[in-house]
Amino acid sequence: MAMLRSNPSVRRIHRRLAVVRRTGRLHPNWIPLAATGRRIYVDRADARGAEIVRGLGRGHQPALIELWRRAAAVLEPGVVVDVGANYGEMLLNADYGRARVVAVEPNPRVAALLRRSVARHPDRDAIEVHQVLASDIDGGVQALWIDPGWSGSAGTSLDRSLQDGDRLIEVEVPTRTLDALTAD
Repeated sequence: MAMLRSNPSVRRIHRRLAVVRRTGRLHPNWIPLAATGRRIYVDRADARGAEIVRGLGRGHQPALIELWRRAAAVLEPGVVVDVGANYGEMLLNADYGRARVVAVEPNPRVAALLRRSVARHPDRDAIEVHQVLASDIDGGVQALWIDPGWSGSAGTSLDRSLQDGDRLIEVEVPTRTLDALTAD
């Protein structure tokens, strides 16, 4: 029996069955987060999104997710900022009480899915999703290099675009300062 469990093919089938049990689909575009059961929407064509589904909504860094959850609960902040929110693995796992929550995600495709997930969050009225690039320049525009196959690696460095070659696409994104985003 232990030999079967150690077989990669058996583990893959077991994981796929677990995804079907949680979502009712073999290839879902969402998964309930392990910590809260809240739905997180992802792009199935994005390896990072697929990894979130395969990981059954546990997130890449469960210890940091737990720290984020506890900090939001214990510190009772007035403002919470998540820069580079991506699909919302941190953001969607916490309750915010009376806090204002500012999520910054420059990737237009991922920001749209984050908005969809936030719409189902119990604190949705307090969560703002800004599809902008955090910068020291407010109101500017910046080129953002996006890898369509891995959403977690977008960047603004030209050196980066040369290293990754044709895989990256360039989009122009508005820039905002954190001061402007969090101003009352």
